Amino acid sequence: MSRRTLRTPLKALLFSAPILLLTGCSNVSGLGFPEGVSSVNDQSIPLWEGFWITAAVVGIFTLVLILWPAVFHRGKKDGPEFPMPYLQDANTRLEQEVLAVLLQVPTAWSPEAALQICESMFGTPAYVVIAQAAAQSIVSIHQPDWFNQIGSKTPDVLHGLVRQLGSKELPVSTPDEIQAYAVGVIASAQRKMLTRQRDSMRANLAQINSETSSEAHTQMQRQLMAIEAQIRELR
Repeated sequence: MSRRTLRTPLKALLFSAPILLLTGCSNVSGLGFPEGVSSVNDQSIPLWEGFWITAAVVGIFTLVLILWPAVFHRGKKDGPEFPMPYLQDANTRLEQEVLAVLLQVPTAWSPEAALQICESMFGTPAYVVIAQAAAQSIVSIHQPDWFNQIGSKTPDVLHGLVRQLGSKELPVSTPDEIQAYAVGVIASAQRKMLTRQRDSMRANLAQINSETSSEAHTQMQRQLMAIEAQIRELR
């Protein structure tokens, strides 16, 4: 039975359950509340029954909210194994710009810088896969078929995203401006990686006792100073 065929009876079941419950509420038993004990007791029975009816309605409504996405919004068998990124997401803008420049202006990259950025910078799953494909094709970065090689190494589900990034409009137009923009994007990517490395090193440095491990502490301080100097050069 297909999902579309299954959806109709499930919808009917989910929506008919509250109706069936409420139609039987005109003559609800005491639900554990004894009748005839006292006059106050008898006056409280409707309130007690009302609480039970309300709890049942809220419970069924909550159950529908839980089952609906589980039944009708399941992942497709032939769907992507990772969520597709939203191209307007400001949090991944630098990743998009780096991949767009990598695909459109490969001449601005050195193989070493491209490989380092592809292996270390990306965190969005779809972009990680594209970057891995670029890293596997890094020897052809200055070849005319560079874009096609990346496309051939990415899953079919990402081909549309690769084409979007490969045709993404850059905020410049002339060849000189494009080259300068590409250099700036590469510098931003390198600065982001160095900043991440610096923060990690600072956390490790704080855990080293300068008195008992003075040599290791001094060596890490020198490495930290070198990284900070590289960051300043990229600004």
